[in-house]
Amino acid sequence: MFEFPFDLIILVGAGFFAGFVNTMAGGGSLLTLPLLIFLGLPPATANGTNRIAILVSTVRQHLDFKVKILILFLLVFIWVSRPFWAPSLALV
Repeated sequence: MFEFPFDLIILVGAGFFAGFVNTMAGGGSLLTLPLLIFLGLPPATANGTNRIAILVSTVRQHLDFKVKILILFLLVFIWVSRPFWAPSLALV
């Protein structure tokens, strides 16, 4: 199925490039799916492998978004609650 050195180098390079394309504009699967089929994987296996990468990327982006929302919420809370706690700092 895979000739180890050459195919692996192509897959890793294409994976990094597809990840870059997917991050910038989306559509990295347009590169990886045909490449996996071209390198000898059956189409169903290539599609499943591609879906696993998409799932991992989606979960990571979801967690990053949650962290950004939490940080934004905390900053807004501190800013809005400032009139309540700021005068107590003047007394210290």
